[in-house]
Amino acid sequence: MSLLSRFAVLSVVALSFETPMTLAAEPEATSCANAGSAIDFIIQKSGHVARFNCPTALEHVNPTYKSGDETEICTTIDCSSKAAMKTLLSDASLTEASGSGSSGGKDYTLKVDVLPEEDRNIYFLCQPSAASVSASSLPVRRLAPAVPSDKCSVHIVVKAAPKAPVCSAKDQTLQVQITAANSDASFVCGGIYNIRPTDPTKVFQGDSCINEADLNSLVPGASIATTAENGLTKLSVNNLPDQPTKLCYRCEDDSQNICKVLVTVAASPSNATRLAAQATLGALLAVAGLMYMA
Repeated sequence: MSLLSRFAVLSVVALSFETPMTLAAEPEATSCANAGSAIDFIIQKSGHVARFNCPTALEHVNPTYKSGDETEICTTIDCSSKAAMKTLLSDASLTEASGSGSSGGKDYTLKVDVLPEEDRNIYFLCQPSAASVSASSLPVRRLAPAVPSDKCSVHIVVKAAPKAPVCSAKDQTLQVQITAANSDASFVCGGIYNIRPTDPTKVFQGDSCINEADLNSLVPGASIATTAENGLTKLSVNNLPDQPTKLCYRCEDDSQNICKVLVTVAASPSNATRLAAQATLGALLAVAGLMYMA
């Protein structure tokens, strides 16, 4: 079975070679307990984490744990190559804590606050002794990198950020426009923010983003879909409405902090022309009326 076929992806995924496990944004630590094997994670949304455990038998992490800007990661599965984490992930952190489960050892949490521009593969090793941390940093001649037989590998794939604006700051408002039929607009509720309304047939109306309405009553034929893995939302509009319409979606966290996405959908050209003509005619009639009264 290929490595990719072992990934069952939601927002963050952890796998062992025995039992796949689906994790939430705040998962329990997955123990890297079997020497010569690996556990794998995927982070696809900003603000999510990968949490792994180096158990008592393999309690030494490689690279040796350092906090802040000094944090290092491996770029190969055998840790024969290393780099400063900040060179691959611009806004991420690694923390260490005592093991929370029955395996003992230590728990490590990688949190990625800003997704990179391209996919990143990073690795750690859980090892039996501190001496093996130094030894594993020495170059080893192999046809291809592999998990050392006395160590357990942690592989974390951090997916590239979606090509769309991100709404994840309290009281922020994203402005998006749709000006042509058969087009769409995309955005992301980042971090721990989730889209509201949850019903894809509903939308909030106007700048206030309070009053809920049927999406199709405002923009006939429009549809919206959100990808669970990375929070990417796409609003598709097949036909422009008769008049300019403002739609609003809210990105909310559990504390009800709100970031607004305001989508302005232009009127169809034929109706826009008709409305402009009506407005011009109305203005002319008003002027004519004033002249007559004079």
